Amino acid sequence: MNKLALIVAAAVASSGVFMHLDAQPAAPGACFLFGATAYPDLQTRDQWMQALDEFEKAHFNVLRVGESSWGNLETAPGQYNFGWLREYLDELARRRIQAILGTSSYNPPQWLVAKNPDMLVELQPGVRVHPMGRKSPALTHPLYREAVRRYVRALGTAFKDHPAVIGWQLDNEIDIMMDVIDYSETTERAWRGWLKKTFTTPEEFNRRLFLVSWGQKVDSLDDVPQPRQTAERHDLPALQLANLRFRRDVMLDFLLDQAQVLRQA
Repeated sequence: MNKLALIVAAAVASSGVFMHLDAQPAAPGACFLFGATAYPDLQTRDQWMQALDEFEKAHFNVLRVGESSWGNLETAPGQYNFGWLREYLDELARRRIQAILGTSSYNPPQWLVAKNPDMLVELQPGVRVHPMGRKSPALTHPLYREAVRRYVRALGTAFKDHPAVIGWQLDNEIDIMMDVIDYSETTERAWRGWLKKTFTTPEEFNRRLFLVSWGQKVDSLDDVPQPRQTAERHDLPALQLANLRFRRDVMLDFLLDQAQVLRQA
């Protein structure tokens, strides 16, 4: 991916804020990127042209494309329908409009999540989210992670040299999941692994979370579940903070995994 000047990571809020990986300072006289998001897979080709005509009138020079298109681009495991996207990008290049492609990992196809229900986020232990919702898979699930890598690798290989493509958006609005505790088996397992890596011993965990308070010291890090409501509705703030840091690390690992795949494509 040496051709690309930057890799654009997750849009961390609906306002369109981006993180930039490997971004270079803008050269003197470089143009300001001005544009919007386009959804060509929801339109006919005549509608493409009509919308692009309007974009040109507005002097757009960049479009964000494909951030929700995984299921329309990989219609079955390993079967890619990239033709319509290539045609759209070709039209952008002809009009000198640039594109930022999204990896769409937040919105996986139904052939993946519906057939692997253990992949789904659990909002309470044993209570899975609906598979048709966005952000339904656990970021820690190995089958999901591998499916994301496979799709991102295929997408990167197919479009890394396209003249319209200047960068990549990893996932989408990933910060939303920072407010969600996932109680699925794979995430609980990852949580226990994170505790052992972060605190090393129960004694250090007890010390740093000040669990001498109320006599809540633990003997094993395997005995520490993720936070949930207590009988007295206490928030367990120290444990909540540790879990928030765990979720942050899971999110970062998920994004960096995709960035590495794109760099190697």
